[in-house]
This record gives sequence, structure tokens and C-alpha cells, in this order.
Amino acid sequence: MRNAHIDPSTVAFTLVAAVAIGCARSNPSPELSQEAGRAPADSLVGNWVLRAEPPLPPPGINLTVTIDSSHGDRVFGRLSHLFTGNVGTDTREYQPFAGSVNETGGIEFTIEKRDPSLLGLSVAGQISGDTLKCHELTLGPDELGSDSRVWFFVREER
Repeated sequence: MRNAHIDPSTVAFTLVAAVAIGCARSNPSPELSQEAGRAPADSLVGNWVLRAEPPLPPPGINLTVTIDSSHGDRVFGRLSHLFTGNVGTDTREYQPFAGSVNETGGIEFTIEKRDPSLLGLSVAGQISGDTLKCHELTLGPDELGSDSRVWFFVREER
């Protein structure tokens, strides 16, 4: 066997490349990790319309929450439509909200009324695709999640 001369810079380059490839394979980017664990908060931007199963008899509750933007695990939005029974509500009576989304797709937000003595809207639930199934849903003094209905929001195109 002949003694071959190995250039030290080639060895160093090969080792650095091997380490970089190994790290890239074992440590996916944060964006990929988020997609694997949950839907990114960015995918929640849009209009979310309240639904119930079984459906409420007409006229029911017509409620839409709009998520305008997100940053990290935070979502920012507003109440964009509220009609209960045959009474409409001026949505400007409600403040914009900031909510949070956790790594398993759980979401929580509260939309407070501008008059702090009045109760707003509170939501806690689980995101799955374009559906937010409510674990807790409170509208003013009424806890809607306490009846036999399943309450959920469905995202609609804006």
C-alpha cells in the first residue's frame, strides 16, 4: 500500500460538511417543527363563524370573529358580527383582542366590551384544520358550553 498524501483542508471541509448534514437531518427548522406539532398561528387568519350541533332554531346566534394577524403563538383579531335572536349588536362596542395558541392547537381569547362593567365573549377550544371546537364559550353572562350542544367555529374565506 502506498502512502498517499491527504490535504488537511480537504479533511477539515469533509468533517464540517458531515456535521452540518447531520445537524440538518436531526434538527428540523422551527417552521417544520411547528407544522408537525400544530397548525401555525398564521393559518388561523380569517373569519370564524360560530355554529352549533344540533343547530339552534332560527333566528339563533349569528357570531363571527375575525383573526386579522398572528405573531408567534399569538393571534390578534376582533368581533366582526354579532346578532342574537332578532337583535343586532354594534361590534364597535367590543375591543380588539389578543389570544394565544399552544403547541397542541389549543386556543384561548377574550373579547372585552369597551364598557368594563359589561361582560364580553370568552372562548377556549381546540383547532383542527378549519374548525375550532369550543371547550368553553361564554357570551355575556351566558355560558353556552353548559348545554347539550357542541359549539364550534368554522373558518370561512374572506
